[in-house]
Amino acid sequence: QEFIDRKDELFSFRGLLNLCEQRLMCCVPPDSDVNVQDRDRIVFVVLNLVMDELLARANTPGERQKIEQLKTDENSPLQRCTRWGVVDVILDAPPPTELKKLPAHSEQVASELGISFRMVHLLDFAFLWDSNIEVPGRTLFVVAEEAMYQFSRKACLGQRGISVVHLRELEERFAQDTRHGGGQLTMAAAKAGYCRAVLDANVLSAIAGELTRQDGGSRDYRETGSFAMPAQQLKAELQEALSLLGAAKQMLAPRGVNRDVEVTACLDSIHIAERRWSQMLSR
Repeated sequence: QEFIDRKDELFSFRGLLNLCEQRLMCCVPPDSDVNVQDRDRIVFVVLNLVMDELLARANTPGERQKIEQLKTDENSPLQRCTRWGVVDVILDAPPPTELKKLPAHSEQVASELGISFRMVHLLDFAFLWDSNIEVPGRTLFVVAEEAMYQFSRKACLGQRGISVVHLRELEERFAQDTRHGGGQLTMAAAKAGYCRAVLDANVLSAIAGELTRQDGGSRDYRETGSFAMPAQQLKAELQEALSLLGAAKQMLAPRGVNRDVEVTACLDSIHIAERRWSQMLSR
């Protein structure tokens, strides 16, 4: 639902399309013979279980019609993402009968938490998916609801392969990232800044890995609404500030015909950095 409702957030259908159209995401453009390695791509899997869950939650005929259009309208954000190769829609999966990977009592536990059986089987499918992909251990189960997030994390304890991340935490980490280009990609998804990075599986794995490796990350976010700023990141920000200032000084001197293009690129980078620094100072 978050991917549908939000417009220009990085992890929304619209945001992903913006990156694809700017060639800032490792994908397969429509009607293109570009050779992209599967291990470099990010594929968001949408099952019929997800669509059925959305329909079950719809409160009005208008909401149900909107969800149906996602599947049938060729111009819907979902279908356009499919054509770019960043979403894999699987609507012919057989109805769930029994859990393949999760314990049989998982449905009962989830029901007590207000979580539907469809979401339990979705997590179960994620385990099956991870066991069959080329590079195991690179499956992310991204969750936006707190109850499902806590249930999924407990279900994955002691399991290898799947990493459970909270959508808000993931986007927050991307927005703060300077090492892998996450901050620039966040701005580019909203078409609000210059970007030199490309979103691929390695970038996502590196940034999301910070959440799964640091046990305190999720706790800090949920208690304070933000992450503690590591000293290493502060150093990186200062280094970038010095680099930008050096570049700005060079721009002041008369230059050749390409000066306007270089000035624009520099100003865009400064704008992106200023937003991050302002957020840091406000915490």
